[in-house]
Amino acid sequence: MIKTYTDTTIKNCTQPFAIKCGATWYAFPSTIKDASLSDYKLWGDDTGRSMTGSSKGTLIGIFPKLQVTIGKQNADERAILCKCLNQTEATVRAYCTERKRFETASFYFGDVTNKIKHWDKYGTLGTLSNGVQSYQCKSTFDSMQFSIVANNRRSKS
Repeated sequence: MIKTYTDTTIKNCTQPFAIKCGATWYAFPSTIKDASLSDYKLWGDDTGRSMTGSSKGTLIGIFPKLQVTIGKQNADERAILCKCLNQTEATVRAYCTERKRFETASFYFGDVTNKIKHWDKYGTLGTLSNGVQSYQCKSTFDSMQFSIVANNRRSKS
C-alpha cells in the first residue's frame, strides 16, 4: 500500500524514506523487504596505492546512499513507483543514522530492477486516450531493487 503526503504532512511520515514526485510525497511502508543506508565515498583521480601498498588519495566527499528492495506490488502500484524512480533527480526524505533524524535532500537514482512473479498473459488493451492505449493486466511484481545517492556531499570526515 502506497501512502501519500503533502509538503505539510510529510513531517508526520515515519517510513524509512519517501520520494517527492510533482507536488506529492510517496511512501511505501508495507512493501519494503530490505533497506540499507550507507556512506558512499567518492575519491579523486589521484587515488590509488603506492609501490609500498599504502593507500593515498583525495576524498571528495561522503554521499548518503540508500539501497532498497520493494516487495510484492500490483501493476498500478509499480507504475507509481517507476514514475518516481525514473525522474532525473528528486527530493527524498530519509532517516540519517549519523544524526538520528529524518533529513530531506536531492538524490539521483541508479538502475531499477523489476522481478516479475506473475505475468497476466490474458491482459487486455484499455481505451485509446491521447493516442495511447494502456495495457490492463493483473500482473504482480515479486520485487524491485534500486539505489539512490545524494547529489550533495554530507561531509568530508
